[in-house]
Amino acid sequence: MALPTSTPPFRPAPPPQTKTASPPQPLTLPPLTHATLSPNTYLSSHLLSSPPTRPSHRSPSTPRAPLIHTSCLTHTNGSAVVRTGDTAVVCGVRGEILRAEDIPNYEHNSDKEEEEEEGLVEKLGLVVPNVELATGCTRTHIPTGPPSPEAQELTRRLERVLAGVVGSKGMGIYERDSDSSTSPSQPQTASTPKPQPKAFWTLYVDVVVISLDGPAFDAVLGSVVAALKDTVLPRAWWDGEVGGVVCDERAEEGGRVVMGRWPVGCSFGVFVGEDGGEGEGGEGWEGWDKEENKTWVLADVDGFEEGLCREVVTVVVDGVDEEGKVQVARVEKSGGGFVGAKEMRRLVEVAGRRWREWMGVMGT
Repeated sequence: MALPTSTPPFRPAPPPQTKTASPPQPLTLPPLTHATLSPNTYLSSHLLSSPPTRPSHRSPSTPRAPLIHTSCLTHTNGSAVVRTGDTAVVCGVRGEILRAEDIPNYEHNSDKEEEEEEGLVEKLGLVVPNVELATGCTRTHIPTGPPSPEAQELTRRLERVLAGVVGSKGMGIYERDSDSSTSPSQPQTASTPKPQPKAFWTLYVDVVVISLDGPAFDAVLGSVVAALKDTVLPRAWWDGEVGGVVCDERAEEGGRVVMGRWPVGCSFGVFVGEDGGEGEGGEGWEGWDKEENKTWVLADVDGFEEGLCREVVTVVVDGVDEEGKVQVARVEKSGGGFVGAKEMRRLVEVAGRRWREWMGVMGT
């Protein structure tokens, strides 16, 4: 017998609910994507913050701290590895002997000791620098057969700055009998002829940029100065019986290269934001920015900032005296005309502080 089925009660459908439209969410992009799509806006947004801060979390006037490691290469007379941010440079110095008879048109100045003759190192070309950009140091560097134009330009700039860095003392090699260190008993009189060098030490300075993030000149110059400071040349003399130069194998008998200057480079970039134009700098370092111009001067720019800067200034400083006066050796400037005499004074002040920082790391 089948049971009767019960009919469910009628239930009306619920009334439709009205949904309130939520405000549209702003479009957010990861920092790397924002920097790729709109680099000018990305950098401007950081510099317009209070206080102005660069994407690397540095203020406009703050350079990257240098790190130096010396005596890192075994088969060189001196070496150094320098790192500033993501820029890494290796420098090696090796000493080779140049015979005086192989120098064309060489004339010994008998009025002065060879060690006191000014410009001897530059006159004879006893310091030979060479800069090489290693494969993969940047995304844009494509290795070729001959040195790239960037490497050649760095070498030329380095040659101009290195004038006077290595002193003449200790670069000449004399006969053993005329060496005062080997024959101190021989008196030197006015009639005694001054000894003439038979050979000279030639320093080959090889620099390899293994990682590049921004201008390379500051790190390259720092690595060269640190490597020259670390260079030790063996004690050598001219042996007439052998007809050549003989070197002492004992490392403790060697001598360090005499440094005549301590140059340090400090580079700056001028960034003009969107809707900005060149004009006179505002008061204070922090960007030297006028709101209507949106122009900032950035110390020690990295690779991202370098591509956005319209003007580049490099100040090479030899030292800072006790009164705080900065000894400027060279100024290189390219690009626009934002940096004038007023702004250049501030750049020199920052470069002086940068020189103290490098000397503190080198232990000088």
